[in-house]
Amino acid sequence: MLVRKIKLNNFMAHSSTDLALPDRGVVVVTGANGSGKSSLAEAIAVAGWGKSLRGSSCWVSGATCLAEIAIEVAGKEISISREASPKGRIRLTYAPQDAKYATTSKAQAALQSYIGDFDTWRRCSIFSSQDASHFTLSTDAERKRLLENLLGLDRFDVALDKCRKDKKGLIAIQLKCERKQLENATRISSAKNLASNVKSKLEGLQAKPVIKPVAASHRPLAEIEREQKTLQEGLRGIQNDGYALRDKVAALKSNIAHAQQRLRAVSVDSCPTCGQGIAESYAQKIRDTENATIKKNMKALALTQKTHKKTHASIEGMQDKLHGLSDELTDARLAIQAVRLEQEKENTIRDHLVSQLDGAREDVTSLEVARKKIARELDAVSFDLAILENVESVLGTKGVRAHILSSALGALELTSNKWLAEISNGEYSLRVTPYSEKKTGGHREAIAIHVDGIAGGNGYRGASGGQRRRIDVALLLGLAELAQASSQYNGGTIFFDEVFDSLDASGVAAVSKVIAQLGQRMPVIIISHSASLVDTLQADLHYHIEDGAIV
Repeated sequence: MLVRKIKLNNFMAHSSTDLALPDRGVVVVTGANGSGKSSLAEAIAVAGWGKSLRGSSCWVSGATCLAEIAIEVAGKEISISREASPKGRIRLTYAPQDAKYATTSKAQAALQSYIGDFDTWRRCSIFSSQDASHFTLSTDAERKRLLENLLGLDRFDVALDKCRKDKKGLIAIQLKCERKQLENATRISSAKNLASNVKSKLEGLQAKPVIKPVAASHRPLAEIEREQKTLQEGLRGIQNDGYALRDKVAALKSNIAHAQQRLRAVSVDSCPTCGQGIAESYAQKIRDTENATIKKNMKALALTQKTHKKTHASIEGMQDKLHGLSDELTDARLAIQAVRLEQEKENTIRDHLVSQLDGAREDVTSLEVARKKIARELDAVSFDLAILENVESVLGTKGVRAHILSSALGALELTSNKWLAEISNGEYSLRVTPYSEKKTGGHREAIAIHVDGIAGGNGYRGASGGQRRRIDVALLLGLAELAQASSQYNGGTIFFDEVFDSLDASGVAAVSKVIAQLGQRMPVIIISHSASLVDTLQADLHYHIEDGAIV
């Protein structure tokens, strides 16, 4: 995307700014920190995509604001304007515009069909001092993710997600078909077993002998009922005896309790009722009498309890025998009832079995047809699933994207070393590998950077700040070429924001020479607080900004 003009009103530090940019060459924009230099790149981000590079609002609060750019994309000239009202309402317009859009988001989508997405432009056109060291100081895995995004391999993720979603849907269908097939097979087996069982039952009914009345093992009902009646009468007599013995036990216990109570009454010196003293001779007489009473009643109680226990055992035995007679009577009655019902059942079972056999055979026939249909569906789903598994393998991290990334690493190493040779006068070089060695041995899949010919073999982390910045800039330029080539984004306006920090004079001169070469092919905007760069870079244009105004 070639930027030709930038117009700003109430945009960050700029109250009113108009800036023209060339088709190619080096343009240096200088000014103090906070003067509004970086706002020029922000203006493109806000006008084109409604986004900020630094993540904060660029509009002046409570004012009518404007960010307008004139660009050229693939030979097509486009004017883009994004305005903010004092109340914060945003309006996007651009020309030429194919149609009127009901919402800003729809207009934005149509605009991006021309200018592309924000991340691609950001990766290919904006390079800051933070970007310079971002790649070298990232972890191996982070570098891999950054390069995948740079190369647009995130599109593989979209396709991979769609593939996995489709695969998940097919697996669900496959499981459903397998469940239906299993259920169908179970139903076929059940129907066949039912038909076989019904056939066997019919054959058994035909060969069954004539039903006999009642089994010989059962006694006649009248005999059982007579025995039951006799036992019930005897039980009632014994139960009455038990009740009498129970009452006698209670009476004897009461007599003993009363005698014990009288003994306690004479165990004190005076009568607890009237308070008069109790003579010892009288008390002894009472004790003798009551002890004799207790002894007599205790003996009678023991005998009575023994008799009561035997009576209770007799009652339980008779009750058990009555329960047995009751069960025998129930069994005999059920046997008679069964004999009556058996013949009636056989008359209906035979017709029912014939009907059931016909139905089972029909079910087997229809289920076999369904089984073949499900088998065809399952074969089709399995075929589609196998294709999706192959697609998933191709789109996955070890598929075609791995080959693209490997090729890109070779290109990154080649182009970065081309720039590094000029920046470092050939003193050191880079090696970019698609793996790194583990401390425990072996390798892990990631992206490692090795620097040869510097810092006594300690590589990037052993280099000085200036040496690191040269390596950073070389990688940055390599990444820029890689990004532009992968996005077919060649020839657009690119911005370098404070990338000369940490460089000594020779480093600045070397990087300036490289930038001059870039300027022969495209417009390069250098943003710096150092005015001395104007002469060093041999700028084609120089804009100095103070408090948001070009002076």
